[in-house]
Amino acid sequence: MKFFNTVTNEYPRYQGDLELLGWQLGQPLPENWVEVVYTDMPEITENKKVYEILPQNIDGIWTQSWQVDDLTAEEIEQNKHVPTTKFGQFIRNT
Repeated sequence: MKFFNTVTNEYPRYQGDLELLGWQLGQPLPENWVEVVYTDMPEITENKKVYEILPQNIDGIWTQSWQVDDLTAEEIEQNKHVPTTKFGQFIRNT
């Protein structure tokens, strides 16, 4: 579960974060906090990027939201030099 504070825009917050405020599962959420409904991340093409933005209130339901943008020319060039797996996923060095 993810939670969002509609006044302070604190997001994402999780059950443990709200428990630190004195909330317990089964109780009403603290004032200004709402549960966010999960949505799948959109599929993107090679020259796009996607990132999560603040939840949107859609017909009274706070919903996880995504933004898809075009990659810049610089990002496209950088991606040419990033190793990928045979499935096209980026390999990240950690």
